[in-house]
Amino acid sequence: MDNIKKILIVSDLHGQKFTLEILKKYLEKNKLDGVFCCGDLCNRHDPNAYKFAKDFIDLIKNIHKLPLLLVHGNQEPQDVLELFNQENISVHLNEKNIFGYKVVGVGFGEELPEDKKYFKDKIVLTHEPPRKKLIDEMIKMKSINNTPILHFAGHLHKYSIIYKIGSKTQIVLVPTLQSHRAVLLTLPKQEVKFIHI
Repeated sequence: MDNIKKILIVSDLHGQKFTLEILKKYLEKNKLDGVFCCGDLCNRHDPNAYKFAKDFIDLIKNIHKLPLLLVHGNQEPQDVLELFNQENISVHLNEKNIFGYKVVGVGFGEELPEDKKYFKDKIVLTHEPPRKKLIDEMIKMKSINNTPILHFAGHLHKYSIIYKIGSKTQIVLVPTLQSHRAVLLTLPKQEVKFIHI
């Protein structure tokens, strides 16, 4: 059972200090193996955005000694994007390995990679979810090539939905942590569930 890994996935904290308290309490009470974030960690025009991002990173990486991977949303200012790169936690067009899985991402408003196999058999983090029309079309297909095994996306705040695409892919809309909700991923089973924290 030692090979079972639990990863908490959060999104859209928007610099709200109470979300760090929620996260801190959850991390103290639960054994986790990592944290992913789907963007909008802070707000662009908030003078405390950098400090909030730094506190978030320190809580996960330094205090709880957990791996952290993330993508940027549409609210992070430039100095926070630079912090993500300095801390080596951004998966925006930057593949990382965790527990034998390849994790990649695309930040908000960014172009998708031209390589059609870029996401194949990987865990994908994005801020924006795929459009509903595209998801509906994918669900109708019997076989889809080059798809990720899991795709986590934020941005929509109140939605918490799991779309199953064929037998392999799950697209998960991650709710905002401001509503005390997150996602818990269990590997290697690839079990995804919404949790209240």
